[in-house]
Amino acid sequence: MIRKFGTVYFVIILSVLIYGGIMYLAFNKNNTCDKLVRFNDGTQIEVKDVSSGDNGMTVIKTCTDDILRTPTLNIKMVEELKK
Repeated sequence: MIRKFGTVYFVIILSVLIYGGIMYLAFNKNNTCDKLVRFNDGTQIEVKDVSSGDNGMTVIKTCTDDILRTPTLNIKMVEELKK
C-alpha cells in the first residue's frame, strides 16, 4: 500500500515541476526587451511589449516597466530584436 502512494507522490511532484518550468519560461519570455519601436519623429526605444487597440491607440510597456500610450499613427515600425 505504501508503494502505491509513493508512485502517486512521484507523479504529483513531477507534474508540479513540469508545470512550474513551463510557467517560469512563459513569464521569463515576457520580461525580455525584445522589440524595437521606431516613431515617426526618428526616436526609437527598446520595449517588452507592444499592443495596438481598435481605438487607434497603442500601449507600449518599456524595459523599466513604464506604460506609454500613443496614437498608432505616431509609430513608424515595430521590429523584433534577436538576442
